Amino acid sequence: MRINPTKLCQIELQVRDIAAALAFYHNVFGWQEAPVEIHGLHLLSVPEHCPWGISLIPVASNSEIMSAGARQVLYFHVDKESLQNILSLCESAGGRLLRKHIPTPGYGLISQIEDPDGHRWGLVETES
Repeated sequence: MRINPTKLCQIELQVRDIAAALAFYHNVFGWQEAPVEIHGLHLLSVPEHCPWGISLIPVASNSEIMSAGARQVLYFHVDKESLQNILSLCESAGGRLLRKHIPTPGYGLISQIEDPDGHRWGLVETES
């Protein structure tokens, strides 16, 4: 089984100035910071009918953003049974596993993969 692109569930954006980013997203999109912080991520409240969430992760500088390999990370729901197959497909296609099964309260288990050019993709493991 492959990643289903219709299962996009989270967008992670790297930002240099969390206060400026929060102000921007509030003023431009109307999104406010959610009253929860997970592993340094600042979550934004999006409309209830929105199929995905947004999190901001502060970084120290442009060089840190560039060395991280991506400015944004898109997360997709995957079921437990297909995760290992997806990870194998990733590695056989020249990508690599960055993180696997990071517990994230309220979300589940998070994994991250990277393509050969350094673009990161997140996987949120859910029960089938």
